Amino acid sequence: MIDSVWLTKRSHPGSSTVYIIWWPYGIDEKKMMPYVDHVYSFGKQTMPHGLAKLVLLEQIYRATTIHDNKSYHY
Repeated sequence: MIDSVWLTKRSHPGSSTVYIIWWPYGIDEKKMMPYVDHVYSFGKQTMPHGLAKLVLLEQIYRATTIHDNKSYHY
C-alpha cells in the first residue's frame, strides 16, 4: 500500500515520479536497479497489466486524498 507520507516525501515541485509495471516474466534487475530509488510491490501475485494499473492508480488516489485531509471513505 502506498503511504501518504511516503508519497509526500517524494513529491517536490518540478520533480516527477515514474511508475513502471514490469511484465510477468520479470526484468533484468541488475540493469534496472541503478536507476531505481524505490520498489513498490503488490506481492507475489500476478495480475493483468490493466488491473495492476487500476490498483496503482487507486493507491495513489488514496494516498493523496489522505494527505490533503479529505475523507477517503464516504
